[in-house]
Order: sequence, then structure tokens, then C-alpha cells
Amino acid sequence: MRSMKSTLFALSLFLLATSPAFAVPLSSGDSAYITQAGTGGSVITTQTETDGRPNTVTVTQTSGSSHEMAEVRQAGGGLQAATILQSGDYDAANISQLGYRGNASIAQAGASWHNAAISQDATSQLETALIRQTGSRHTATITQSGYGDAAAIVQTSFSGNNAEIVQGSESNTGIASITQQANDSMGSITQNGLFDGASVSQYVSDNSATIDQGTGTILETASVIQRSAFNKGTISQYGSTDEAQITQESGGNNTADITQALDGSENYAIVVQDGSSNVSSILQSGNLNSAIIGQPGNSNNSAVSQIGDSNSAIIDQPGSFNTAEIVQIGSSHTAEILQSGNNNSATFNQSGMAQFFHLEQTGYGDSVTITQN
Repeated sequence: MRSMKSTLFALSLFLLATSPAFAVPLSSGDSAYITQAGTGGSVITTQTETDGRPNTVTVTQTSGSSHEMAEVRQAGGGLQAATILQSGDYDAANISQLGYRGNASIAQAGASWHNAAISQDATSQLETALIRQTGSRHTATITQSGYGDAAAIVQTSFSGNNAEIVQGSESNTGIASITQQANDSMGSITQNGLFDGASVSQYVSDNSATIDQGTGTILETASVIQRSAFNKGTISQYGSTDEAQITQESGGNNTADITQALDGSENYAIVVQDGSSNVSSILQSGNLNSAIIGQPGNSNNSAVSQIGDSNSAIIDQPGSFNTAEIVQIGSSHTAEILQSGNNNSATFNQSGMAQFFHLEQTGYGDSVTITQN
């Protein structure tokens, strides 16, 4: 179950710049390489460096492009590099680095209406950021205020996507990536912890995904993968060494929510939705809890709440119009619900210690409520 850490991320955080057309020395230790061709190109570059040296800027706006604007502003404190490459219509790019050893890179190519912004503020150190856009009407923003963070946004070939990564002042060595290969989707990642990792992958249109890794988190990992349309996935993590994954495959119009609460650790939660119009939620507060929800059917509703330690819950809904709920309070409980029929309802409540229950509903219209103390 815990192989997810090794497969969450495939970040590409480096773009090769083209050969410089001319160099513009700004001050001792600084350099800028700027190439413009086409109509409407505009570049504003400001570099300020005193003792740390050097700053480097490369801006290329290629032939055939129009209405493009690139702005790079870099302050002092050490090595910084910014690269903006634009090819297309109505593009705009902005990079601002005020901290120590920032590295930012923006590439925009394709059709019109691109917009990208990277900001690394005065407290940031050793940050790396990449935005790559092809297609049209995309919006991408990366804000880094912590230490040693890496972030990447890739929007390819389609249109109307919105992506935002915020790595706050409490973030340390976080990794975040958003990949959008569809239309009109939204992805958001916020990190404020230590060594956290998060990824959003959207391959079909009209999806929404949000990951929030709160202040004080340590070694949290989260992933949302969406391969059908009109889905919504939300992961909130506030503990340490927790893992959460939402996968929304075929079907569509699914909703999934995972919350791993404050002061918990080593919890595992996964939701897989292969059907359509399903709703699921997982809440974990404690340590070493495991919850798995599978919804290959349609119009199902499921919920798992675990408050305590070392609890295990599984809900599988291959049928349709079923409702299942598991509540575990205490430690070392096990509960399993399988609903292969239709219009069934099941509720488990377990408290105390080391309770076990297994239920299969294969018929139609059954209702079961069980409480174990």
C-alpha cells in the first residue's frame, strides 16, 4: 500500500535556454541575455546585487509572436537565475526573485492568452520553480516563501486551465507539481510543512483538485489523479508521515474528500472512483489508521471516520445507489462493507478496542445498522 511515495512525482524542473543574441551587463557580476522578434514584444529587467553575485536573466520572445510581455526582477543575496521563453499570441510572464539562490523558468508556446507568474520572496532560499504552457487561456501561478522548495506546473495543448502552487514561509524542502492535459480544469496545492510532497494530474476536462498540507506537517504525501470529467477531489493533511490518494478514473461527476487531522501520523487513505456520480469521504484522527474506498458503481455514497489508532476500514461499492458508513472510535478495529447489489444501506459503529465486522449486501433495498462497544 505504501509504494505511493516512490511514484507520486515526476517533476521536470529545468529548461534549456536558446543561445543568447546579445548580452546586457547591468552591474558587476550580473548578466542578461535578451532576444526579441515579432510585434508587440516588451521586456523589463531589473537586477540588484551587491556582494553575493551573480544574477542571470535570459528572455527570448521568438519570431512570429505578438503582444507578449516579459518582466524579470531579481534582488540580492546570492546566485539567482530566471529564464522566460515565449512563442505565441497574447502571452505574459512575470518572475520576481528577492531571496537567496532562487531559480525560476517559464516557457509559453502555442496559441493565445497565456499568463504565468512566479514569485520568490525575500525569505526564500534555494527555491526552484517551473511553469510550462502550451495551448490557450491558461493561468499559472507559483509562489515560494520557504526554504529548498521545488514546484512545477505543466499545462499542455488545451485551453482554459487554472493552476496555483503556494509554498508558504513555513514550507521546507516541499515538492509540488500540477499537470493539466485537458480543458477548463482547476488545480491548487498549498504547502506549509517539512518535506511534504503533493501532485495533481488532470487528463480530462472540467475537473477540480485541491491539496492543502498545513503548518507543522512533516513528510506528508498526497496525490489527486483525474481521468474522467466533472470530478472534484480534495485532500487536507495536518499530521506527519500520512499518505492520501484520490483516483477518479472512468465515469465522471464524482466527489472525494480526505482529511488527515492534526497530530496524527502514519495514516493511509485511498479513494478510487471508477463509476459516476459517487460521493466519498475519509476522516482520520490518530495514528496508523488505514481506510480504502472503492466505487466502481454509480450514485453511491460512502464515509469512513477513524478516531484512534491502528484501525482498518474497507468499503467496496460495485453496485449502484448504495450508502455505507463506518465509524471507528478506539483502537485496532476492523470493518469491511461490500455492496454489490443496489439501493442498500449499511452503517457500522465500533468503539472500544479490537472489534471486527464484515458485511456483504448482494440484494436490493436492504438496510443494516450495527453498533459494537
